[in-house]
Amino acid sequence: MKIQLNSDNNLNKIEKKIMSQKKDVTKIGKEKKDDVKFSSIGKDYSFAMNEIKKIPEVREGLVEELREKVKSGNYEINISKIADNIMNKL
Repeated sequence: MKIQLNSDNNLNKIEKKIMSQKKDVTKIGKEKKDDVKFSSIGKDYSFAMNEIKKIPEVREGLVEELREKVKSGNYEINISKIADNIMNKL
């Protein structure tokens, strides 16, 4: 039994197959990229958090004003207002 192979035809098929695979690989490399998108809510949240971080925890101006009033003896305590606030919280 004699097997004849048309080597030119087989080589062409193999070459075509390899070339098509190379094209597929280059297409994948060019088309697929990592992409990150932030929603507008996420952007707003991030902006708000950055602005909040800028606000000092202690209002230095108010503290200094009260400190000066206490030192000078001009700080007045409103007992009625304190009592009302205590009663409203109960």
